[in-house]
Amino acid sequence: MRKTKHRIKFQKKKVRRKAGRVLITIAEFFSLPNAKDPDLAAACDKNELLILAKELGKPSHYAVEDDGIAVYDDQLYEKLMVYAAVRQGMRQPDKSIELRSVVRNLGIYETHFWASNFAETYRETTDRRFLLRPAKAFKILYGLVRK
Repeated sequence: MRKTKHRIKFQKKKVRRKAGRVLITIAEFFSLPNAKDPDLAAACDKNELLILAKELGKPSHYAVEDDGIAVYDDQLYEKLMVYAAVRQGMRQPDKSIELRSVVRNLGIYETHFWASNFAETYRETTDRRFLLRPAKAFKILYGLVRK
């Protein structure tokens, strides 16, 4: 039986902020190995996703590549996608630990719902900013922020 190979590619991008130009890391999620358009793109660091992948999956479920991460487990791929989409809208870095525990405890159906919700929103708009609204709904629902 062949494993489905999902890819997460990382690239650096300069964005304008109040403090001037800042270099951020964009994680692009591809559900098919040769796909040209990503399912989702979110501002998330590679090291954070690797930490979560180590916590959630066995070493056989993912592999670190030169330009990104190869994920062989569908549920792990969706959990990483949910984490990245929500994490890009969080200002406090210490909240990422709480977010990791929430994502770790998500069930199969919850994970699939949120991952498909984020992917559909990104597919319709192809803009990372439009992911902030469903991400805020996620954070309110799971108690990561107040209304």
